[in-house]
Amino acid sequence: MARITSIAFWEIWVPRTIGALALALGLLLATMIWYIHRSVSQASTVLVRGQAIELLNATHRTLMRLGRPAQPGDLDDLLERTREQGLRYVALLGADGKPAVAAGAPAGPIELSRLIGTEPMNPQPIGDRFRMHNIPPRPPDGRGPHHPPPPDAPPPPEWADAPPGGARPPGPPPLVLEFEPLKALAVRSQVRRTAWVGMVAVPLFVLGGLGLAYLVRQRERLTQRIEHGRRLAALGEMSAVIAHEIRNPLASLKGHAQLLTESLDSDTRQAKAARVVSEAVRIQNLISDLLDFSRTGALDRRPVDPAEVLHAAVEEVDSERIAEDAEGAPPTWALDAPHMKQALSNVLRNAVQAAPAGTPVQASVFSADRCLVFEVRDHGPGIPVGEEERIFEPFRTGKTRGTGLGLALVRRIVSQHGGTVVARNDPRGGAVFRVSIPRG
Repeated sequence: MARITSIAFWEIWVPRTIGALALALGLLLATMIWYIHRSVSQASTVLVRGQAIELLNATHRTLMRLGRPAQPGDLDDLLERTREQGLRYVALLGADGKPAVAAGAPAGPIELSRLIGTEPMNPQPIGDRFRMHNIPPRPPDGRGPHHPPPPDAPPPPEWADAPPGGARPPGPPPLVLEFEPLKALAVRSQVRRTAWVGMVAVPLFVLGGLGLAYLVRQRERLTQRIEHGRRLAALGEMSAVIAHEIRNPLASLKGHAQLLTESLDSDTRQAKAARVVSEAVRIQNLISDLLDFSRTGALDRRPVDPAEVLHAAVEEVDSERIAEDAEGAPPTWALDAPHMKQALSNVLRNAVQAAPAGTPVQASVFSADRCLVFEVRDHGPGIPVGEEERIFEPFRTGKTRGTGLGLALVRRIVSQHGGTVVARNDPRGGAVFRVSIPRG
């Protein structure tokens, strides 16, 4: 019981656990990549604003150091010095709200009314650049620097041009900057590359985990097959010992029982002696099956007519209860005819025994998917659910007087041909056995 539990744990739960962990870690990794991308996107907004303030302060310092009205050449020098910082356009606005002195080319038209409607010191995207200004919002009366103030209006703000005949008050002049967010672009580019790597790594990680789970399960299945082969080898050795130790005494026992049956006059005693003969014959059949199953000689595959192989098996079992169909059979196929006939006979015999009286067994041979296919269908009770694979195990039988080696021998012969044998229930009732042999 403990061994069965251990096998079930390693074959079922360990691969499932590895697969579930791979999926969970893949989901966690994808979530982390999304969170990092989102956080960096938010941080890049801060970088853009910081770059804008840095460029605005640098422009203010340059203009204040001049001590005179800025000229186009001054702004060209400023643009050249700050090019690596991303500055691409700078303009000083006049009283009419239009650029009076500028350097560089703007990414789009500059309209004072739209600038006043945006928050100062807040970069606004325009194409592949950001635009920023230091113009205060429109006063509550709706007048801006391009509207003359009423006679009783307070003094104009520091950034506005001085009234006619007056002088500009101290402070930064009204200006507009356009810049490329180089730092933010560098960070976003790096995050984008990381995201692409993550998008490739996550499915690879998940597939790797699922592949590992598959390999673990295959390893356990291979271990079980090796153990199964070891048990079969031990069974073969045991069969050889049984054949040598029991076969000759059993033949003597059967012969003497038959002679005893003939010499007895009482029907009762003859029936009892016949029962001894019958049981001796059953033991002989069991020994023969064990010997057939234990033999592992090499196959002698030669081109033969598959239809003739099937017909020979049908004749050996019961030709009256089996309907043959060989219309789709290829003319020749490389088979070990005696062994294949033995395998088909075992399948047909089981089908005839399972089929109700009066119902024929269908046996057909044809080629499909580059394989030779033998198919046997009966109209019996079918295969118990979950037993489709177990019925091919040695000594597993539902018959009261069966040996349980017939289908195991079928699988061995088919496997030696490099083929497969599959059992399933037909939706219309009964069981279907399908033997597929690839071209040798």
